[in-house]
Amino acid sequence: MYVILHSSKQGSTTDWFTPGTSTGRKCDGYQANRPGSPTASSPSAVSSPTSIISTYTTSTEARSFQFFIEKTLVNFQTFFQDDLWNRRVLQVAQSTDCIRHAIVALAYYHELYLTHEQWRSLESISALKHYNLAIKELLNPSPSASSQSHILVLSCLIFICIELLHGKTDSAIGLFRYGCAMIQQFRRTFSINRDHGSHTKSDVEATFSLADACFRRIAVQLLMLMGDVDVGIWTSYRETFSNTLPPPATSFLSLSDAREAILELLVEQASPGLKGKPIHETMSHATKVEQWSQSFDTLLIELENSGKSLSIGDQRAIALLQLHRKYLEINVAKYLHGQGDPCFWDRFTAEFDEIVNYAATAAGLDKDYTQRNWAKDSPSEAYFHVDLGYTSVLVSVIARCRDPHVRRRAIAVMLAERVQEGVFNGTQSARVGAKVMELEEARSGREVRCSRDIPQEARVRTIRVHLLGPENKKVKMVYGFDQGYWEEYNNCIQLAVLPNFTIIHSDFHKTSHMSLTSTLLSTTTTASAMTEFTIPNCAIGLREIDPSLLDLRPDSEIIAQLQTYQPITSEKNVWAVWDKGFYAMYSSHQRTVINWVRRLGPSWTVRLVDFIEGSPNNIFNYVGKDWFPETFVNKAMDGKHAPQHAADLARLPLIYEHGGVWMDVSNMLHIHLDTLFWDHIVSPDTPYEMAAWIITGQIRAKWGDFGNFMFAARKNCEFIKNWHEGYKELWKGRTNVDGFHKHPLIAEIGLAEGLANPEDENQIYFMTDYVSQMVIGDRTRNLVDITTGFNGREFWENKVFMVEGIENGILGALKTNLNGQKQADYFLTRLDEPDLDKRNEAEAFMVEMLEKSHMYKMYHNSMGARPALGDLIKKKENHDITYRPGTFGELYRYGTVHWEPTRKVVRLEPQRNGDEIIYGTPTKTAAQVKN
Repeated sequence: MYVILHSSKQGSTTDWFTPGTSTGRKCDGYQANRPGSPTASSPSAVSSPTSIISTYTTSTEARSFQFFIEKTLVNFQTFFQDDLWNRRVLQVAQSTDCIRHAIVALAYYHELYLTHEQWRSLESISALKHYNLAIKELLNPSPSASSQSHILVLSCLIFICIELLHGKTDSAIGLFRYGCAMIQQFRRTFSINRDHGSHTKSDVEATFSLADACFRRIAVQLLMLMGDVDVGIWTSYRETFSNTLPPPATSFLSLSDAREAILELLVEQASPGLKGKPIHETMSHATKVEQWSQSFDTLLIELENSGKSLSIGDQRAIALLQLHRKYLEINVAKYLHGQGDPCFWDRFTAEFDEIVNYAATAAGLDKDYTQRNWAKDSPSEAYFHVDLGYTSVLVSVIARCRDPHVRRRAIAVMLAERVQEGVFNGTQSARVGAKVMELEEARSGREVRCSRDIPQEARVRTIRVHLLGPENKKVKMVYGFDQGYWEEYNNCIQLAVLPNFTIIHSDFHKTSHMSLTSTLLSTTTTASAMTEFTIPNCAIGLREIDPSLLDLRPDSEIIAQLQTYQPITSEKNVWAVWDKGFYAMYSSHQRTVINWVRRLGPSWTVRLVDFIEGSPNNIFNYVGKDWFPETFVNKAMDGKHAPQHAADLARLPLIYEHGGVWMDVSNMLHIHLDTLFWDHIVSPDTPYEMAAWIITGQIRAKWGDFGNFMFAARKNCEFIKNWHEGYKELWKGRTNVDGFHKHPLIAEIGLAEGLANPEDENQIYFMTDYVSQMVIGDRTRNLVDITTGFNGREFWENKVFMVEGIENGILGALKTNLNGQKQADYFLTRLDEPDLDKRNEAEAFMVEMLEKSHMYKMYHNSMGARPALGDLIKKKENHDITYRPGTFGELYRYGTVHWEPTRKVVRLEPQRNGDEIIYGTPTKTAAQVKN
């Protein structure tokens, strides 16, 4: 876990704060008389936190205040410096117990959020103590505080922040309404005082004005979030705030000025927006957007000409404002020229791409959307602020832009760091966006490579969220299309996020910010749109799995997790590779990997490693480059099957370094890995360190051939290391596998006789090249390393748990005489097929697979004969043949998650096959060693 606080002791606060100095963050307030030259920010003095710390009675309280200074203030000023948090709140805390306790409580809860431990919130006695003390002071204020209205507003604002950190949006909304009422009352009080002769603006009024502005920004977020369903928020906004900051005629004086001025434009476009409004209102809004843009451009020019370098924070703020500007301009074009045309957005793919670029800059990400070494650093950083953010716009981009690349980049930005931008949660928003994208691409009936591949009828037009009441604690999410809908039932952990039985409606094709209430639901799926099946009557060897052992979250959550770096905490890892990442896989393989996660449950971590530079799951985030030949590191591999052989090079180092199970993404699993392999090799009562998938006769036509597509091993397994060293040796000076069969290491053990073809004398050679890693595996189990003493034969016979892998892996192919189309026909047979014989045959096939094999290997035919099932699923029209709704494929896929075979796993006893012992090393033949 990363360190939150500096290692300085409590007494050394003057190292980072001295009386009369700045926090290091320049403040940008609302001074009436500002200098004429434009600034990104302007300095402001602040009281010494040393003196404030002295007001805390315990070191724990002082530490929390230090955390507030070093982390919370920085988070709150992610984009724009704010005199409210930077100075005013600190000053009030010196003299007011209510604010002092509220700050400590906020710091406690913020630390739990930053360290990914919100689940401990209810256990945090110290946090609750100070939260309650702050409330007590509000209810029983001291005489000096009772007359100071700004204290009530500040405390309400801090409480809103705490509720947002908890994900309790409903509580935050309630506090927001209360705060708005106070603001209205205090404004009247200030007005009365001025009428009675007081014309100077006091510190209290200055603090109140800054808190007022912060409330206004939160109000705009709430309108963008759920203004279409909660008219009360509109009422509070209109009664409390007004457009008091119109765009100036020439330029803004600061970035904060530009931020405040754009808020009213966002409000005008918040749902229901300008749809259906008179043309003169739309034109007036368009003029305001143009005025703002001109003023902002002038400010940027003046900043550039000022000769001062922009800080990183200012650059991020500019990017944030640019993305909102670009989004406003796209919406104006839609209002004026594209109402009623859901494909109008396709004209703005380049602009949407630009918005994602701005969002990446605003998020502080590099070009690869990562700021750290994912392998060595902690999990994603977490940020929290209550200012304008980028999350709401990115979800709208995903909903409107059909381009698959732009959508995936937008999701990557939201998942790169864990962000709570006021009421908008980045991770949950990414899940909503991923679900929209997943549904549209699945309904397109083809591989989606560009916008045109998603037809209009496949588009998600609405999202509705139905809270089903506190009794069952569930929420129904309904994604609507032009015709029909898709729904899922989720557990609603925060039931109070919305009023009971509220229906949230969001039309992505209206030009308004989406209603994203669903993004704030912390959910775990208990039942999805997948049909529930009972075990067929013909099955005698299947049983139901306790649902509590499964991971039944929505697909979008699992996909989001698969695309995030997951720290390695144990050896129970499933490793797989797809060179270009999850969304580049064939749809059937995507379903397979998702179902691994579901079936294995929380005790296993599934990782899909890729070779994308900068990706959180890039291979080099898990193992060092010294494991690989030069051609791999330099991305110079070529040849017909370069991606497959790159995966060959990746699998063994991953298993050696971290332990676990390797599975190809084509392995449709029927049994839990604990039962199949893991319990046997981790038991203290067995000698096993490795598990092998035995495919006798398939490689070298001898007993004991084993697959590299399914195996397991403990961390630091010597067999795995030696196996990899031998395979890596083949790649010296090479960029592809062509001719590997001539290498001395291969020649020493023998060719892949099991893949020979009497009608093609060359097939044995190119197939030996293709399966060369498995051939080297055979050599390793016959190797005695004369330099280390490693005895492969002894290890193989005594320390490897062996499972028969032909009938347990390709039973479906065997039952259909290797006919891939016949297997596809079984999967595609409809559950309501009128031909009873055909229906029964398909059902019997699926049941037999689940009962009598440990997995269904969806292999492809590398020898060029008739296509295997793995070849067929690569065609666009066949992308879903193994799980199409209403077919036996859907039943089968359901069974791989919810049912398990009752038969036991049997260990094969090792047999000698006539191979001679090789006295060499992993990289040298016996002959080479002798010489």
